[in-house]
Amino acid sequence: MKSEIIWNCPALPESTGQKLKQALLFSALLLAALTGSSSTYADNQPTGNAYESYKHSRWWIAGISAASIAGMTSNTFAEDKKRHFSISIALGAASEFGLRKLKVASDSRWKRIALATGAGLVPGIIKEMTDDRFDKEDLLADVIGSFTGALLSDLVQGPVDTGPQYGVVVGVDKVGLAVNYPF
Repeated sequence: MKSEIIWNCPALPESTGQKLKQALLFSALLLAALTGSSSTYADNQPTGNAYESYKHSRWWIAGISAASIAGMTSNTFAEDKKRHFSISIALGAASEFGLRKLKVASDSRWKRIALATGAGLVPGIIKEMTDDRFDKEDLLADVIGSFTGALLSDLVQGPVDTGPQYGVVVGVDKVGLAVNYPF
């Protein structure tokens, strides 16, 4: 009878880099869980309260943040792809924030996120067109990063509060002010 050892690996001490990765992931999950709201509003329903958010948004924020940090600290992806992803996250988030402040696509959450993703992609597309070689993987990292940033920005800020809409009613014999408030 022959005995064979298939796997014999002594316990290796954790590296400082591994501990840092774990600390970053834990911090992101803890921060998102502690700062989020657990409101039950539907996706496109205005809340009327600036501190409300989408249902389960804190868990989405935690999961997306953890996945992003894990990808950024992983040795699986090239440094160039990580740079494209991280810059695009910032551009997508800034685009969604700008569109929200300009009241562009306030009626549709996903339209605003799609527009913000596209706007966040513009610098990446320009960069790829000026490079010697067009790299589809860089552009994919830009798309994923821009969408992630736009989605995180939307989740953090919560539903758009459209508030009351005012208008002037002009008739043949009268002029009036109309107030339309969704409730």
